[in-house]
Amino acid sequence: MDKKLCITLKTIRENKNISQNQLSELLGVDRSTIAHWESGDRIPSAKALIRLAEALEVNISDLITENKDDNSDISVLIVDDELIALQGARMVVADALPGATISTFKKCYEALEYVKNNKIHIAILDIEIGKTSGFDLSSKIHELSPSTSIIFLTAFPNYALEAWKTPATGFLVKPIKKEEFQKALRSLRPTLSISQEK
Repeated sequence: MDKKLCITLKTIRENKNISQNQLSELLGVDRSTIAHWESGDRIPSAKALIRLAEALEVNISDLITENKDDNSDISVLIVDDELIALQGARMVVADALPGATISTFKKCYEALEYVKNNKIHIAILDIEIGKTSGFDLSSKIHELSPSTSIIFLTAFPNYALEAWKTPATGFLVKPIKKEEFQKALRSLRPTLSISQEK
């Protein structure tokens, strides 16, 4: 975690007159966890960062005010064979996660090659990608990168039940909307720290 974010977290907590012990009780973690976050020794998970913002009664973006590039450590993969949908999803993700690295692909095999050589935190997948199933793609991505959070994006809501039988953590209906994407971020696997623009 960037030192500026550590300082911001500590400053906001102290300005709210909340002790590390009180904050740890609100979050259900050890006090030492709060101390590690504030010293930069550890990084809060995505869920922890959201809960931190709620406990401190601030927006997540307030926690990283001094470091707008905090999301630069986050890598997002978007796969959709429709260019307009791909571009639309990219714009929404860029708006919701400023600073994140966003890679887009129209072909599944290209996306898989990318996953083999790069760490991916979030994969946003269409379900019908040409002749390939997004469900199959999600399984392959999960095999290569079990910590990757997978969110399905489709124009067909009837896929929802089948989607939950996969490793996915979220399901969105096209066209993607910022508010819905932000809600989906709350279900991410607890492996990364994110900031969201409100």
